[in-house]
Amino acid sequence: LVEGNGQAGVFALGDQASVSAEGAVVRGGNPTAAGDGGGGVVVEDQAAFAATDCLVEDNFHAGMSAAEASQIELQNCAIRQTKAPPGGGQAAGAGGWSGSTLVVKGSLLDQNSSNGLFASGNGTVMTVAASLVRNTVQEPGIDAGFGMNFQDGSQAVVSGSVAEGNTHTGIAVLDSGTVAQLEDCVVSGTLPGQSEWGGKGVEVSSGAALEMQRSLVVGNTRGGL
Repeated sequence: LVEGNGQAGVFALGDQASVSAEGAVVRGGNPTAAGDGGGGVVVEDQAAFAATDCLVEDNFHAGMSAAEASQIELQNCAIRQTKAPPGGGQAAGAGGWSGSTLVVKGSLLDQNSSNGLFASGNGTVMTVAASLVRNTVQEPGIDAGFGMNFQDGSQAVVSGSVAEGNTHTGIAVLDSGTVAQLEDCVVSGTLPGQSEWGGKGVEVSSGAALEMQRSLVVGNTRGGL
């Protein structure tokens, strides 16, 4: 059990850092008064983290984050109730930035703030298989509540997965150079939240590209695509 830490529950830094966890619980991150820190697992500067059968809950900023060409691999994990920073802004259950790689298999992302899964930046790649992303929360004044949010040139492959009951958008593919593939997926029950444009099942905009096969988009408030 890793509980109540400040900067991060688990922090891996540098290309020589490789961390594995099985059956661990990381929860209750404690940010500073200025709103810094409080993340669950932070992996940076080409480090690697692999988790199996782990629970990450009740943290701030991100349940798990990878940046600067780092790697995260999740198998049969749950990330839930990640909260936005105390000073405001977005959060994510699991997110990748700046050329990082995330692999999410057989996992649950539930009741996270702003984004269940998030990928941003050229070279950032996310692979999601047999996972459930649901009930993402929209914070007051923040135009986000995405189940999955791929943007700014990232790449994503999602297969056999479900995005349901999220707020604002079930799956978003945004910005020029962003490419996503959906296969055998379900996107359902997206809620509108605070935005008049909310409630979309799948959004593709600003020059992004989506290839979708054998997938169902149904029961979303503002339409499927």
